[in-house]
Amino acid sequence: MQDGNPTGQPSDHATQVAAGPFRLQAYRCWLRPQPATNRDLFGFADARRWVWNACVAWREEVNLIARSAGANWAPAGAFSLTFLSRLLDQWCAENLWLNLVPKQLLQQALADFIKARAGFLSGAVEAPPRFQKAREATPTMRFPQHVQLNQNAVFLPKLGWVRLRNTFNLGRGIPAGQLRSATVKFEAGRWFVTLLMRRPISLPASTPLASVGLDYGVKHTLASSARTVLPAPVATKREAQRILFLEHRLARCVPGSHRYAVALAKLNTFRSRITRRIHDWRHKTTTDLSKNHGLIAAEALRAKNMTASARGTVEAPGTRVAQKAGLNRALLEPGFGILMQQLAYKQAWRGHAFIQVDPAYTSQTCPRTGCGHVHADNRPNRDTFRCVRCGYTDDADFAAADIILRRGKQTFSAVRTAPALAAGLGRDCAPGASAPRGHRASHSRTKPCLRPTTQAKGIPAF
Repeated sequence: MQDGNPTGQPSDHATQVAAGPFRLQAYRCWLRPQPATNRDLFGFADARRWVWNACVAWREEVNLIARSAGANWAPAGAFSLTFLSRLLDQWCAENLWLNLVPKQLLQQALADFIKARAGFLSGAVEAPPRFQKAREATPTMRFPQHVQLNQNAVFLPKLGWVRLRNTFNLGRGIPAGQLRSATVKFEAGRWFVTLLMRRPISLPASTPLASVGLDYGVKHTLASSARTVLPAPVATKREAQRILFLEHRLARCVPGSHRYAVALAKLNTFRSRITRRIHDWRHKTTTDLSKNHGLIAAEALRAKNMTASARGTVEAPGTRVAQKAGLNRALLEPGFGILMQQLAYKQAWRGHAFIQVDPAYTSQTCPRTGCGHVHADNRPNRDTFRCVRCGYTDDADFAAADIILRRGKQTFSAVRTAPALAAGLGRDCAPGASAPRGHRASHSRTKPCLRPTTQAKGIPAF
């Protein structure tokens, strides 16, 4: 890929990748389609949604047939990619307008349905795949192949070259790599494209870099052991008032009406500006931290437990519910989980280490060497740390960051020989599938098929 290529043709080295370790990196750009292309994009999104709904209807149909034949559920063969691809060919023959859409886009809808159904059966997802309504569904589509890129436009099958806004690397464009796929999504009145690039992994730094501990909080989003504060650009007081005004306007509209749709679009557009600002801060902050630190230690916080509601029950109602709700919003808005995931994979890219330590008593432990006294009275207030044994005084967030760094170094020294951790693949680096929950373990929808020989009409055998 050549920077500023005006010819509209892909560069020669756009598909060349150096041998050796590689990484998959996504770049999100603002798409600028022409009016005709804009209509086609919405048409493609509608076709994808139609195929998804057809798969949901097929699932309900085969389950009904299986129950009428005496089985508890349909065999897994009825939802395989091979069988659904045959159904897709039949649907395209019956609905000729589907042939105007790239076939790979519709096949991706089948793959998404299979993945969503598998997630529900494993217990990782609460609800099964459901019908997508035209007013509620987000127009989105994924092109897994036959996609080309230069620094000014992206080539999409049956759409041609579509202009995009490429501001990466201070205007120099997206770095060279192999383009694997393109995902197009409509958000807040604009089309965005996410380009998945295959790029070689850079070698680790030859000289050891500094280490840093990070403390996550409400007043300071991130406080480091290097005595720096990294605040997230969350919504200001004026922006919060504007959001509240738009929410009140939306509440006065009749759901499903035109005025409701307009009010909802205005609210989502305003919120998206804040979301993009926070997302940009997260990426820039984690990139700077990863470039300058060979070891990053952070707390292994359980955000779900920390942000539980205080409403209680009818028999035992909670107290200070509004205050707890405000605290939960302040904790969730910067996105601690996304920060940790970004730090994990960026450290792994550079061959650095990322460790999450036990957060217990990090704010009550004295960081002075030789002391380490743990007591609740070490925190006389929210902002101050004062050890009751040695008298050490410091900012509470910086003292906690020092303890986190110390625990991170101890953990790293203990498992330094483990190649996965040394490469940055520490705890929670790559979130895996959730284990099946206990209350769902005995449900019929989570059991494997016990009657694979069912030969009911319309249901394929294994």
